[in-house]
Amino acid sequence: KRLDAPGVLFPASDAFALFLSRYRQELEAYYYFILPEANVMEAIIDKRRQYEMAARTGTPYPTTLYPQTMEEVRQIKDQLQYPAFIKPCVGHLWREKFGGTHKGFKVQNPAELLARYEEIFLTGLPALVQPVILGPNTNHFKVCAYINQQGQPLAVFTLRKLRQYPTEFGVGTLVESLHFPELAELGLNFFRGIDYRGIGSIEFK
Repeated sequence: KRLDAPGVLFPASDAFALFLSRYRQELEAYYYFILPEANVMEAIIDKRRQYEMAARTGTPYPTTLYPQTMEEVRQIKDQLQYPAFIKPCVGHLWREKFGGTHKGFKVQNPAELLARYEEIFLTGLPALVQPVILGPNTNHFKVCAYINQQGQPLAVFTLRKLRQYPTEFGVGTLVESLHFPELAELGLNFFRGIDYRGIGSIEFK
């Protein structure tokens, strides 16, 4: 209310994006911002719903399982390809429990899978599990875009990770931009398919 003119808001994390989306009516009198519809924003923050949207748009992703009880974990433990990676459905809630850069748990066998899910279920947070896609950090690519209110991509770029922290499953600490039009189109196809607006990124390996 103290601003002379509306400010511009770009949410830079899942938690801030959700806050902005859920209070958009209260905030739009004081700020300029672009967001997708509330149902899209709620879905994109939840990896299970995000993968459902990827399936609808033909965007590739690894085989993913969503056990919700220890009995279900025991049922899938011998079906998985190892090493596997357990990661949260809702990342910002997970990081409140496990730390700011923590993305999940790598497990090498069924015993480790059971032990980790025992620990995770104590937090009450849902988690999915996928086989690890093997390869160096430099096999991680990302498509980043800014899409206006009319659904037009005003800026698109692709990047490759060179280093990340933690090393195997982390945040990029050294990346390079590169021209990768096929990957850019794959990312834009996802954004178009879910009617996305604003700043967005999607990662591929």
